Amino acid sequence: MSRFLLIFILASGAIRAEVFCVQSDTELRQAVQTASSNGESDIIRIQTGNYPAPELVPFIYSSDGAFDLELSGGWSPAFDGTPCIHNDDGPDETTLDGEGARPVMQIQGQAGDAGAVTVRNLSITSALADNVSGGLRIVGP
Repeated sequence: MSRFLLIFILASGAIRAEVFCVQSDTELRQAVQTASSNGESDIIRIQTGNYPAPELVPFIYSSDGAFDLELSGGWSPAFDGTPCIHNDDGPDETTLDGEGARPVMQIQGQAGDAGAVTVRNLSITSALADNVSGGLRIVGP
């Protein structure tokens, strides 16, 4: 019995992920930057609203490890104000906006070591697109 418990504890440590709840474009930029370098898998929950992309560079996630990243929109607070408890399941509820002037988001992993990337339940709009960038650019294996 104790051997089973030890295996469970060791296995559960391997699937640890940090969860972020963001409510502004500044918080989203900070969460993506932290997720890039914290050495673990990450879940970024974006509350409903409009999030303009940063003016100089898009939201950028770049990891050199085999860590998973999950980005999802449509999150709302609970009745008591606790953020990111309920998901509205509508991609039109959360918008990442390039405002017609810039790319919106870039996700980059290293060859051979990249983790899984999931982007769901959000809209990307008005992104400046060219031959190497656009609304969402995923680079890597």
